[in-house]
Amino acid sequence: MGRTTSRENRPEKHSGVPVAVLRSLPKQGSLELCIKYLSKTGCTGNGNPGKCFSSKRAHFRPKKLPANVKEYIEKTYGGLAPDFAGL
Repeated sequence: MGRTTSRENRPEKHSGVPVAVLRSLPKQGSLELCIKYLSKTGCTGNGNPGKCFSSKRAHFRPKKLPANVKEYIEKTYGGLAPDFAGL
C-alpha cells in the first residue's frame, strides 16, 4: 500500500474571480495580469516590490483593459489605482 500525503488529498484551489474575468485577463507571455496590481488595494508581492505573490501572474501595464475586468476591479477592490485610471 502506498501512502498518500495530505498534499495529494487537498482539493484543487479555485479562484474567487469569475471565469469570464479570468479568461479576459491580458497576458505577458504565459503569465496572466495580476488584478490586484492594477487596483487601489495593490499587490503585496509577499514583501518583494514589483513581484506578484503568485508565480502565475505578472505586474505590467496592459494596452487595454477589458470592461468586465475593470468592473470586477471596481466592485471588488474599490477601483483602479491612480496610475491606471486611464485604462
